[in-house]
Amino acid sequence: MTIATEAALKTSLRRLRFDAPLEAAFRTDFERDSLPSRLLILVLSIVSVALTPLYDALFLHPPAAFVPVSRLLQFGVQIPGLLLALIACLPPLRRALPAAMVLATITVTGGLFLQRMIGAEQGYVVPFGFAAITIAAVYALGRLRFTYFFPWSLLIVVAVNGAELHTFGVNSEALYNCLSLSILFAMLSAGGYVLEHTTRENWYRRRQLSMLALHDPLTGLPNRRHFDRSLVQLIRAAARESGNVALMVLDIDEFKAYNDRYGHPAGDVCLSRIGAWLSSQMRRPHDFCARIGGEEFVAVWVDAKPADARRLAETLRAGIAALGITHEAGGESRVVTASGGFVEVIAPQPEAAAHGIAKLMLRRADDLLYQGKHAGRDRLIAD
Repeated sequence: MTIATEAALKTSLRRLRFDAPLEAAFRTDFERDSLPSRLLILVLSIVSVALTPLYDALFLHPPAAFVPVSRLLQFGVQIPGLLLALIACLPPLRRALPAAMVLATITVTGGLFLQRMIGAEQGYVVPFGFAAITIAAVYALGRLRFTYFFPWSLLIVVAVNGAELHTFGVNSEALYNCLSLSILFAMLSAGGYVLEHTTRENWYRRRQLSMLALHDPLTGLPNRRHFDRSLVQLIRAAARESGNVALMVLDIDEFKAYNDRYGHPAGDVCLSRIGAWLSSQMRRPHDFCARIGGEEFVAVWVDAKPADARRLAETLRAGIAALGITHEAGGESRVVTASGGFVEVIAPQPEAAAHGIAKLMLRRADDLLYQGKHAGRDRLIAD
């Protein structure tokens, strides 16, 4: 479990970028959470463009010569651009959705300004505000990352302002339009930056709380809640795929005597060192160790051959003694040792209740552990 310091977090938030693994996780969650907003803005945009002939006729009354060109741009350029972005919402194409959103924004804004330029040649003025509405709508509902959308929207604003001045000349109305769009862009940019900063901070805080809720603060290992949930999920997967799950319950020998002799702070250090050792030995993606009680740990292996799983379990258990943590009251070895109980379930039946199997495995491993305790400790008993 990695938790950034407050100083590192502030730096990451200011840059709107976490370190690589965390940034990848953030982008995955951000893209997933942004999908409903993006669908909404694309559908609304398509409907708005499709209704253009209606409010043109009701409010703007364009000249007859302008209408065919306008409809060609609206239905032949703008709506197809929006539809392509909408298609990119489908799961196989979703990685391309941000680029499709930017392309759709450029297409709609470009189509609007082409209409404005063509209309000007015929003495008909298409309202300048449509371009501003498009940019504002994508900023508000498009949910594109600031560093992704900012350069493209800046390019659009510069191009629109340049086209405005080129088409209508440097006069008070054109300058007013350009200034209005620039101020809107500046305000939207500031708001976009603050919004992403807040989104990132909230995401990180939620992730931090979630990790803390599922991890033991002393050892950094997963806690009992995480173990219970994960074991059930792994058993279900083993049932589906005819796999197997191996489990070892591990208990530190004479740990109460260790605490009594050396004190609880030393006991915490001892557990922390053991937790680090256990964690270092779990190298495959689904294998893990967890702390489920004061001095009690579990280790889980997925799809390891029975002989290999038992060997790994013994290596893990024996490695605790190899740490050489002094324990004068710990028996002949005079170091901290551990006892373990090992069980394995192979290809559980799909119809079997995973929760029930998990409870039986844990209970059986616990029974074997205490057989080892009664037999003299510092040993692994396997089913």
